[in-house]
Amino acid sequence: MQSKYNSRHHVTVYSTFQLYLRETTQRLRILGGIAREVGFKLGVKQVRGAYLETERRRAEARNVQSPVHDTLQATHDSYNGALVENMQAVRAGCVSLIVASHNKESVGLAAQLATEMRAPKTDVFCVQLYGIGDSLTHAAARDGTLQVYKLIPYGPLDEVLPYLGRRLEENRGMLSGAVHELREMKSELRRRLW
Repeated sequence: MQSKYNSRHHVTVYSTFQLYLRETTQRLRILGGIAREVGFKLGVKQVRGAYLETERRRAEARNVQSPVHDTLQATHDSYNGALVENMQAVRAGCVSLIVASHNKESVGLAAQLATEMRAPKTDVFCVQLYGIGDSLTHAAARDGTLQVYKLIPYGPLDEVLPYLGRRLEENRGMLSGAVHELREMKSELRRRLW
């Protein structure tokens, strides 16, 4: 689909790459090579992934190796490693990248890499769910390095609620930082009002 709708200079279609899966980094490399060979820019939406436990249970039931990384740190390493490679590909004009993350370190790394590599702003985006990680969003927007977007899911409740439940589970550790986010909000309010 990307080869049909994306060109060397414009991306319409993005594919989601779940970095909690062991095979994803290699898959990204292969698809990047195909995109270069065929002559289109690869649209990459980079996410950590939300089906960790489901994938593990499925692998266990089939008596095969789990397709997901063994530890949370291995998933973080996979995500940030792919971020470096994808940002290099953005710099080379081969990828348009959506960094979908509520992880402070990953968003910070994306901003740092975009600055260091002088990645074109038209090809690097940071996307987060509305109401989650707003202090990260505000910091990235203030910095001006990344284009920042908030996602507002909508649709029938029986479809939206399971999606939001997976996102909350995925971001469980980050949500414990709500106290920090509240301080950030108060600070921002004081800055704007006084």
